Amino acid sequence: AFALFSEPIIRLVDRLVGATNAMRVDVTGCVVRRDGTKEGRETVTLRVAHDDLEMCVGLATAAFALEVARSMYGSGSEDDATPTVLPGVFFPVELGKRARENILEVVKEDAFVYELGK
Repeated sequence: AFALFSEPIIRLVDRLVGATNAMRVDVTGCVVRRDGTKEGRETVTLRVAHDDLEMCVGLATAAFALEVARSMYGSGSEDDATPTVLPGVFFPVELGKRARENILEVVKEDAFVYELGK
């Protein structure tokens, strides 16, 4: 009931001041060498902003669905011979590096801020 009451107010405020959505993600992990020894800690930061929350969520969902479809059916290039998303249920961090890179490439499409760095 509260959502039905507040939605028109939220839509009005969004029209007056905008509906920009921004996110910053800091990931800190341990760097492990090929021989298994730990080298130290490293932090990677992602900053991304879109003009509209609905567009941002829709793009992220579509990017993931596109990557799953490409993994199932390929896109015709030799690079797609190996699926990047295997059948099953996974946490996003459990996806392979190539799948994550492909998804992020699509998501940054309409972002007015997209920074990924150390």
